[in-house]
Amino acid sequence: MIKLKYLHDFDLETISQLTNTPIGTVKSRIYYGLKHLNQLARGEQDG
Repeated sequence: MIKLKYLHDFDLETISQLTNTPIGTVKSRIYYGLKHLNQLARGEQDG
């Protein structure tokens, strides 16, 4: 979903429709995905 949001520039509603996922779940997955990527970039393990 991060790819759809940031590489393809889709809005949350479009991502929700494309993936057949509730918009709240889309928001959550993007939030936690970005958080995880940030931790990886900082060299942190477990999160």
